[in-house]
Amino acid sequence: MNLVIPTPLDDLREPPISSYALAKVASTQLLKMLAKTESFPAFAGEWLRDFCYIDDITNGILQALKNDKVNGEVINLGLGEVVSIRSMIETVQKQIAKGKPEFGKISYRTGENMELYADISKAKKNIKLESTGSISLDKGIINTVNYYSKGCR
Repeated sequence: MNLVIPTPLDDLREPPISSYALAKVASTQLLKMLAKTESFPAFAGEWLRDFCYIDDITNGILQALKNDKVNGEVINLGLGEVVSIRSMIETVQKQIAKGKPEFGKISYRTGENMELYADISKAKKNIKLESTGSISLDKGIINTVNYYSKGCR
């Protein structure tokens, strides 16, 4: 019989299952606390990322699982479009008509990873996936905002 001793992490809304997940949860909680207690503003938002709607990611995973040529391979999935964090925030802000980010008020951290996005060339070649993004960034934001506006039903 395995005995599991509850820890404070078990009470989190997003219980982490890896050290990476724990770091993301801790960072999120820290930023939420700073926003409430210190009116913490946003960075300049010049980071570049590749956002992809969850339905497109699950489709890409299913396509990879059906293809024996990619067994054991790392296949990056993404929209295939590089977007700045600032642009993403502005798109969300426009959709929800709330918030007033203060871009550039705080300097970037030393060693900040400014570009982090998927190279989907292997997905295109090996699983014939032109893009995991059949849903555009704008449409994905609209879907997500509508979902949460309706109480996650």
